[in-house]
Amino acid sequence: MYSAWDAFHFVLRFCPCPPFTTDIIFLRRQTDTEYGKHAVDIAHKVDLDQVDALIVVSGDGVLHEVVNGLLTRPDWEQARRLPVGIIPAGSGNAFATSVGE
Repeated sequence: MYSAWDAFHFVLRFCPCPPFTTDIIFLRRQTDTEYGKHAVDIAHKVDLDQVDALIVVSGDGVLHEVVNGLLTRPDWEQARRLPVGIIPAGSGNAFATSVGE
């Protein structure tokens, strides 16, 4: 079975993307959810000065939790500007499917 990071590396390797320069450094911090609404807590507590974007490798539910966590922060106006990406890895992936069309 492949992990979420395997999917992320597959996307970086095989999907058409603009060429990356050597000045770009990818730092990875994988955080797995451990209980219901855990992604809300993670997004609510993330240090915005330490991240450039959040990449959600999951289905619609965890993406929804991340957005809710960002928008319930005291600094939500800054948090809402943080890029959030999704690599669909859920059972239905309705959000990713509808955005892709």
